[in-house]
Amino acid sequence: MSSVAKCARDTIVHDLTPKQEALLRDFWLRLDATTLPDHENHLDQPLPKHLRKKLEEWSPQIVRKSLWTMAKHDDPDTLIVRFLRADHWNVGKALNTMLETVFWRLDTGLEDSIIGKGDSGFMQLTKNDDANSKKLGRELMHQLHSGKSFSHGTDDEGRPLIYIRPRYHNASEQSREALEKFMIYQSETYRMLLRSPHTNVTVIFDLTGFSPVHNMDWNALKIMASGMASRYPDSIGQLYVFRPPWIAASIWRVVKGWLPAEVASKVRFVGSPEELSKFLPLKHVLKDIGGEEDWSFEYEGPSEAELVGDIDDVERDRLLAHRDELVAQYENLTHEWADQEGETAHETFQKRSSLASLLRDNYWKLDPYVRARSVYDRMGVIGDDGSYNPLASADEVFEDCLE
Repeated sequence: MSSVAKCARDTIVHDLTPKQEALLRDFWLRLDATTLPDHENHLDQPLPKHLRKKLEEWSPQIVRKSLWTMAKHDDPDTLIVRFLRADHWNVGKALNTMLETVFWRLDTGLEDSIIGKGDSGFMQLTKNDDANSKKLGRELMHQLHSGKSFSHGTDDEGRPLIYIRPRYHNASEQSREALEKFMIYQSETYRMLLRSPHTNVTVIFDLTGFSPVHNMDWNALKIMASGMASRYPDSIGQLYVFRPPWIAASIWRVVKGWLPAEVASKVRFVGSPEELSKFLPLKHVLKDIGGEEDWSFEYEGPSEAELVGDIDDVERDRLLAHRDELVAQYENLTHEWADQEGETAHETFQKRSSLASLLRDNYWKLDPYVRARSVYDRMGVIGDDGSYNPLASADEVFEDCLE
């Protein structure tokens, strides 16, 4: 595959104002203090009671490790800035939101049960002797096959384009557990499509054929709103509600109240392809909703090799050990950077950026051992080297550009 990398520097980090950079440093220092064994002695402001209780349940060491596991291929600064931007650069609030997200990930066990097992794990559930597990597996696989949510291509800025089609969703066809697991799995999978400098996605919420009787599901909307507000902050660049029926305005009045103002401001209602084309060139949009891209989604399930799941434990452990070394170096440099000013601070920041690149490269080598393959790996959208090929063709490949 030829690689035509569309790269730009990571503007979310490199274009911070001096004040924002100072807040980023403050966040790192508070985060470091929070994840020390004797964190109570290092925080100038105590954590809220519910977070202190969670730190008793999950040790600071586990929280620190989970933070770096959550980072995956992200530049660590980029991950933190997402939380800071979502909370209007209020360091205390952003830290609390990030910690709540980490505890949620630990409580749900999603790194192992959802990311680690993926749709191979869902398929295995369908063969389980336990009736409830089998039912859960079938409901998860049904949703994957339905095509109610998928990604194809990018918008004109290069952000992954996500389609959500409620007409293929029926609240009675899956339990809340199956719905939530599916939506988490999709969110985590879409996150793997992001490449610097793009930190969020564009969504077309296609209400063509929507039936309030058959397709309306408040649970699904609540889960989605929670994800956009806190679990995956700053993850939406723009959301287009396409061909909204008359009832959509009433639904939006409720949903809007669940969202932070800046998230709600990214939602735009468009009634036709012509109206959509004012914001998104139709060459990027699928033909079945009036665009020019002739493609349709078809779910490709896991291979037999994926279901067997043979893993080279020695290589995985070697890569994890190397990652731990890189993390330690990054944390040490962060401590130095936090105490420096001027040119010295700038030089240390550049060293951190280089380490972020090494962490990214390490992650993509580690990825096959910690993340189950998805339909986008099978289609070639996610390359073996971590490249992003949005149209699954050899014409255009996006690669991270962190330097």
